[in-house]
Amino acid sequence: MSNVELVLWSALCIGVVFGVAGQLSGFCLHRGLAQHFQRLQRRRSGASEHVAAHAHSAAAANPGRSAVSVATPETVPAVKLQSFALALFVAIVGTQWAAYAGWVDLTQSIYLAGTFSWLLVPLGGVLFGYGMTLSNGCGARALVLLGQGNLRAAVVLLCLGVSAYATLTGVLAPLRVGLAELTSWSPGSFRGPFTPYYVAAALLFLAGLLGFSLHKATLLRHKADFFGALVIGLLVVAGWLVTGVLGADDFDPVPLESMTFVAPVGATLQYLMIATGVDAGFGVLVVAGVVAGSLVSALVGKRFKWQGFESPPQMRRYMTGGILMGVGGALAMGCSIGQGLTGLSTLALGSVMALLGILAGSRLALNLHQTSS
Repeated sequence: MSNVELVLWSALCIGVVFGVAGQLSGFCLHRGLAQHFQRLQRRRSGASEHVAAHAHSAAAANPGRSAVSVATPETVPAVKLQSFALALFVAIVGTQWAAYAGWVDLTQSIYLAGTFSWLLVPLGGVLFGYGMTLSNGCGARALVLLGQGNLRAAVVLLCLGVSAYATLTGVLAPLRVGLAELTSWSPGSFRGPFTPYYVAAALLFLAGLLGFSLHKATLLRHKADFFGALVIGLLVVAGWLVTGVLGADDFDPVPLESMTFVAPVGATLQYLMIATGVDAGFGVLVVAGVVAGSLVSALVGKRFKWQGFESPPQMRRYMTGGILMGVGGALAMGCSIGQGLTGLSTLALGSVMALLGILAGSRLALNLHQTSS
């Protein structure tokens, strides 16, 4: 078996495991952000006093029951956001360890290999975050939902894949390339000389991630979210090792990459249409594996259920979200997984800017579309 075949089979396995973990845990940055932002909004609107009063009344009417069981917006755990933080912690530690050990050369990845646009990367992040909220999840989450019978996810993925390729290589590509050249920047990464300041900043960031993810041990009480985060973080590391170690060949090298779900979705659509003219790469096999893993998990757990749109406005909102995620992900060079986990695992500055843009776009959409499901 050639090194390319080993990489492809490994990519399929990574996708299957991601699909199972995502299906069982509901791993999703959007859900965590929505939970967190809505909690903050309720706190500001004074909902906590209303719930507290209700709890007091309930306790008075039922003196035998403890009022502690009534949750306020402040006490609802941000489990999904903590889960994402833990996955990011695992991804960074594992990836940096692999790089320090000399197993992978992260400077060969797209995140550290060259320049990026100081305008398009954060702008793309904002567009992606906004679209992620409109469509109720990112591209990776849509693949998991598709595997369990959600036809809304199929529409989102179609819009995402087509708009991503239109931006990368299609009608919008000249505009993207032109703007990228005008706003090009080459800052390197946070992986510069291991000065005391660098080490201190990196350790503080990792400590913050770990402290937030394990705050009050909430995540530990949600086993599916906890183990799902560990698995997904390790899958990011596995992707680097597969392409960086198994894919290392002087005559037929495989590009160094790990999990991302914008360009690979478009590549998958392209492969389905013209398989005889293109090769299925690492990303395409990961995409296929995610759907397959989610499908198997849903069938075994009897969670498979056909779902569709409830109204034309809902379909319009999901389609808009898919298009924004495709365009935004192409501009930002990744998605909430591709930049938020994989990119940040390299400690690239561009990934930090992209993730901040995603967070800002999601917050903006949640503020403007508070009735979104």
